[in-house]
Amino acid sequence: MVPVRAMAELLDICAQADAVVDGASLRQHGSQTRKSLFEAGLLKQAGIADSVICQACFDDHWAEVEQAPDGEGLRYHCPTDGWTALDPEDAVTWRVDLDALVRHMAVLLGAPKFIEPRHLVDGHLWGLGDLRIGTGPRARRPKRTVFVVRRYNHPTVREAIHDALTAHGKAGSMLVLDLTSQEDARYPPAAWKVQPLMACRRTDTEDFVIDVGLISGFASHSIPRKGDHPIRVEDGGRTIFIGDVAFELRGDLQRRIVLHLIDAWLAGTESMSEAQLFAEIEYEGRWRVRDAFKKSTLWDRLITSSRGVVRLRIPELLEEQT
Repeated sequence: MVPVRAMAELLDICAQADAVVDGASLRQHGSQTRKSLFEAGLLKQAGIADSVICQACFDDHWAEVEQAPDGEGLRYHCPTDGWTALDPEDAVTWRVDLDALVRHMAVLLGAPKFIEPRHLVDGHLWGLGDLRIGTGPRARRPKRTVFVVRRYNHPTVREAIHDALTAHGKAGSMLVLDLTSQEDARYPPAAWKVQPLMACRRTDTEDFVIDVGLISGFASHSIPRKGDHPIRVEDGGRTIFIGDVAFELRGDLQRRIVLHLIDAWLAGTESMSEAQLFAEIEYEGRWRVRDAFKKSTLWDRLITSSRGVVRLRIPELLEEQT
């Protein structure tokens, strides 16, 4: 597994045009970050750096790397501190193995380990095919066409991605994940919904794990409507709108419960037993649904239960707004 911090650092490297980092910069992220990325096979050696950020002063300037006069070792010149020896390992450059990263994300989404992403825009758009995303029995999970994008907010890159996705069609069934560490990334309007990858992680673990229940909600509600009232999922699943009324969800279990019930409601199932709900979101703890909303104003306002049957108060909420 890759820790969240290490994944965030890797995604920051992915935001660069060439997705390359030198050993000196990588070392600043800490030994655990380097170790986890190497063990996961997400970095591969690219070569030797022509220049590095100076480690001798505090100006963060670039300095050209050259061979030491005695032919042994490397050095660079700092205007403040003069000639500075450079550890050879700091001069090694590492490139993000983008294909390995995309395959890693596919596995976290529940795809077979042998899946091979399709290159649609070189280095910027990959297709993972149709995957069943969700937490319940596989046969009942919604099937979505999944894409992974990189540097989507760069205008030229976005134009190429836009053309490729438009050619694919079926925008309503698409799930598009952006390789960015910015949880609150914003995107121009499009026929498909783009989700920042870091906003799709589970928050109850220090390892980077994709919250497939949350992802299922994104996939199901990218442009959800029933009647004239939209149901919107925003802020990484932390906020939902029923019509114009916003509800803040606290904690992983609240989000999994509510997003799954929304998914079921849109599919025509307005209520389900608590046992069925917990089985489908794969929750095996001791809490009841009501316990997940203890001291929350959402109970009996957004969600309620009676005789072991749980439902969202979507009809009442929509009726209140007419």
